[in-house]
Amino acid sequence: EMEYFVPVEKSMAFFQEFREFQESVKEEINCTEATKCALFTGMRYAKQDDIYLSPVFGRDIGVISMIVLGTPTQSGPPDVVSVFDKGLEQIAKKYSGRPHWGKLHFARRADLEPLYPRFQDFKAVREELDPNGMFLNDYLWRVLYDE
Repeated sequence: EMEYFVPVEKSMAFFQEFREFQESVKEEINCTEATKCALFTGMRYAKQDDIYLSPVFGRDIGVISMIVLGTPTQSGPPDVVSVFDKGLEQIAKKYSGRPHWGKLHFARRADLEPLYPRFQDFKAVREELDPNGMFLNDYLWRVLYDE
């Protein structure tokens, strides 16, 4: 599952471009009921807030949620998931998309910092509260510090 948050005024164009992408890869992915694979794409909206690294910081947003479904005992095929994840993320970049922090994404600090006006303020608070990096892990290092 992957979600990207874009400014509300760009949300319909973002959604349409992702739909066009889905159509363009339909033949190569072979995601049918027979292969126990289906794609869910949903759109929802949220009002802005003032939390430093919130995906809705300072802007009303539209969110695309994309899930490659499998069966009750098996997730969607990894190769199909990869096609849609990479496609959604590439399209989201064009629309200043911010990823959902708790879901799969491949963004790094260099991708994320320009999207969050208070990114450095968040890092300063994090470093003040955890000066030795005890709570840092590979994921946090990638999204907060790594290029």
